[in-house]
Amino acid sequence: MRYVGRSAARQNSGGTEIPQDYRTAANSKPPRTIAAMVERVVCDVCGAVTPPHAHYVVRIDVYADPSVPAMSTEELEEADFDQKFADLLEQIKQFTADDLQDDVHRRFEFKLCRPCQRRFLANPLGMPRRRPPEAEN
Repeated sequence: MRYVGRSAARQNSGGTEIPQDYRTAANSKPPRTIAAMVERVVCDVCGAVTPPHAHYVVRIDVYADPSVPAMSTEELEEADFDQKFADLLEQIKQFTADDLQDDVHRRFEFKLCRPCQRRFLANPLGMPRRRPPEAEN
């Protein structure tokens, strides 16, 4: 909101100043708005331009298995966690921050046109199709 000086303000019946911006007049026009720019969507697979709101979004989350391995009470009591932690820190030093992050979680997002979305749904991993082994007679 911009500052309106005293000369551009008037007082209402209660003596309170009303800034010029808030006054309405019978001949005033509604404020003009800029039409929203239509975002161009390009399919991430084939490069086809897709009309707005006619594309599909594919999100893929790749993350480490969150389950904890089973350990017995004896294993927990015998474990030297200080040494294991020190060994882990030594192993970490050979990786970059991106490598370490990829071992924990990575998220992908792709925009697809309808034909590419259909192909993706038919074979999400992009693996070659195998014929089932024929039954032996």
